[in-house]
Amino acid sequence: MANLKLRLLLILMVFLSGCAEEPVFNNPLPKAPQIFKPSVETASKARNVYTVKKGDTLKSIANRSGLSYSVLSRWNDIPKPYRLEIGQLIKLYDPGSYYNDSMQAPVTAAVVEQNQAPNIKPMNPTSPLQPPAKLIKLNPAMPAVNAAIPPPVTTPKKSSNSLEETSGVSKDKEKMLKLFWKWPIQGKLLKTFTQSGNKGIDIEGKAGESVYAAANGKVVYSGNGLIGYGNLLIIKHDKAYLSAYANNASLQVKEGEKVIQGQNIARCGKSASGIPSVHFEIRKNGKSVNPLLYLPTQ
Repeated sequence: MANLKLRLLLILMVFLSGCAEEPVFNNPLPKAPQIFKPSVETASKARNVYTVKKGDTLKSIANRSGLSYSVLSRWNDIPKPYRLEIGQLIKLYDPGSYYNDSMQAPVTAAVVEQNQAPNIKPMNPTSPLQPPAKLIKLNPAMPAVNAAIPPPVTTPKKSSNSLEETSGVSKDKEKMLKLFWKWPIQGKLLKTFTQSGNKGIDIEGKAGESVYAAANGKVVYSGNGLIGYGNLLIIKHDKAYLSAYANNASLQVKEGEKVIQGQNIARCGKSASGIPSVHFEIRKNGKSVNPLLYLPTQ
């Protein structure tokens, strides 16, 4: 009986000593979650950019993206009439704001241990993806900082009688124009361009002598409805130039009639002072210019 009690006591002691050991779990402790760090390439792909396809317009892209076409034109520097090219990239975000909602998309794709809730922390400010506090937009037309800036070009001062200065016509063009125009009559210059108030010149003639077309053209006015011009002819030579012949005794051509250089178009009359003469004007784009800069030397 005593041996039985001794055996039970030993079994109880072994059992109690086993309970004092630390418990052992088959499953290891969960690892800390691994947070996805987007690379520059991934962040760039996450931007909301649309590639223009055939048939796309800025308005159709705006309608599909839920934005206004005026906003898209401003974000992408697309002026009116909003022409697009196939393959052109259209930003659907404000480029002035480097990070937007679409940039946060890669975070949702973090690689995390299964059944573990991710503990996402704000991006490290020292990360290479972190933009500067304020982006400065550079004007592409500005030269590089290290680029050599050429010195200013000084234009030599031209004579006030130069056609190049008064009308923006080169020397070669000036020579051509002088060959293009002919005097309506040959005679003494009674009034210069300045003396007539910058409205043509007065050329002395003989009463009744022929007045000739200074260049090829079409008669666009023939009559005496303008006060101070008497019998007046106006010939259109091209889109820019007109010539006018005033103070005529009679007119030899009608409106709509085509004339050639040297054709008799009128008869010389008298000015208000009673001197036989022709008042002659050349107009460029509706503005009176000095005929002496166009006519060849008599």
